[in-house]
Amino acid sequence: GFWPGQIDPPPDPPEQARERALINDELLALSRSGLSGNKLDEALRIEQKRRWDASLKRRAERKLELAAQRQQRAQQWQAHKQAHLLHAGVGVSTGLNATQSDLDKLARFGLPALHTPEQLALAMGIDITRLRWLSFHRRGATLVHYHQFSVPKKTGGLRHISAPKPQLAAAQQWIAAQIQAELDSKALARDKALVSDGIIAEQRLLNTEQSAKSSSFQLQALTRQLEQRGFAAADRAALARGELKAGAYLLKAPIAGKVTHLPYAVGATVAAHTAVVNMVGDKLWLSAEVPVRLAMQLAEEQALQLVDSNATLQIRQLDQALDVERQTLGVLAEFTSATALLPGQVVSVILPAVAAGVLVPAEAVVRNGEDRVVFVRNAGGVESRVLVLLPLGGDYLATTGLVPGEEVVVRGASVLKGITLGLGGE
Repeated sequence: GFWPGQIDPPPDPPEQARERALINDELLALSRSGLSGNKLDEALRIEQKRRWDASLKRRAERKLELAAQRQQRAQQWQAHKQAHLLHAGVGVSTGLNATQSDLDKLARFGLPALHTPEQLALAMGIDITRLRWLSFHRRGATLVHYHQFSVPKKTGGLRHISAPKPQLAAAQQWIAAQIQAELDSKALARDKALVSDGIIAEQRLLNTEQSAKSSSFQLQALTRQLEQRGFAAADRAALARGELKAGAYLLKAPIAGKVTHLPYAVGATVAAHTAVVNMVGDKLWLSAEVPVRLAMQLAEEQALQLVDSNATLQIRQLDQALDVERQTLGVLAEFTSATALLPGQVVSVILPAVAAGVLVPAEAVVRNGEDRVVFVRNAGGVESRVLVLLPLGGDYLATTGLVPGEEVVVRGASVLKGITLGLGGE
């Protein structure tokens, strides 16, 4: 600024004064070092580089510090959301932050003190996410927890009804039944004492007893629902005391056996009516698809055997409908001996022979018109034989014309056929 000549300018601020003193000290040190010309320029470049590197280092450190702060705030926010209901919809969220209960009144009626949504969810046996989903309200929502309909009034007009859906209704009924049963139990004990003292009439005691019985029946009905979902007596007691972990559900297998696969990881969302565990019983079973021409020779209770295994099986079921595309029948067999096989393992099954005979590889069979020809080794070389062959899987079964131990040509059978027919050059 501009200052009158008779007034001294104000002193520099303390920070600027310190910075100016540091600069003057550095200039004085440079002048005393005798640097001049190229040396002075080199010193200046070194100093500039040092300051630039120091600035980059401070920026990187500050960047890491800010990132750590953002991550910490995000984690704190996620933890806060997991334990609180922040918003339940437009127009219905007032009072969500009021987490202080009237302890004296609750204690007087023998009711539990549930201050926060987290405590309510724990007492209900659900997690905070499920409670948030049940309690959220949104105008125009495509998914709501109430069936909404209207009925005509006697005086004219319509009465709008919002009935809770089964899942929400079960949660509401559980809360109501727990509270009502506790209140009626307290009222019954009080009225019994008043009747014995002659203060109230016995009719009032009868009404109170009727209310207590009704509450008890209601609670028993809900208890039965929990039993059907696998909650034993100890589990229900833990649920009532709030000791059962929120979000943890008891799974009970319909059979005794071993778990073979868990398709979901801990924390994953599972849709309704979805299998959450795969298991097998104490005994293994074999499921096979057998060609129709072979399956027709099979019967229930027939014994089977595996290739390269001493395990034995017994057929328990033969499908009555075939697979049209693959022309196979399903066979279900039970292992009748111990085995080290694992569920899902692929094995080869030895089927009972259709008839007595010799197995002929498909590569050894050539056609000559309608005949099937096999070349068999003899003392002078090979000879061709026309055989009657039965299909056996991918190979054939010769019931006559071959004896066990005779050797057949597998490779080059087509070449021998051509030579026999006089085909090819000399």
